[in-house]
Amino acid sequence: MPQVYVSAALPKSANAALQKAGVDFDAYNGKGLITEDELQVI
Repeated sequence: MPQVYVSAALPKSANAALQKAGVDFDAYNGKGLITEDELQVI
């Protein structure tokens, strides 16, 4: 199963589409895009 990290918040419809496609994903929950410093911690 593909694993994906999404660096920005997604609309609910996009989350549903990824789940329906069987994609294992985690998404950033902050405002805007994830910063470089935050991404390095992941």
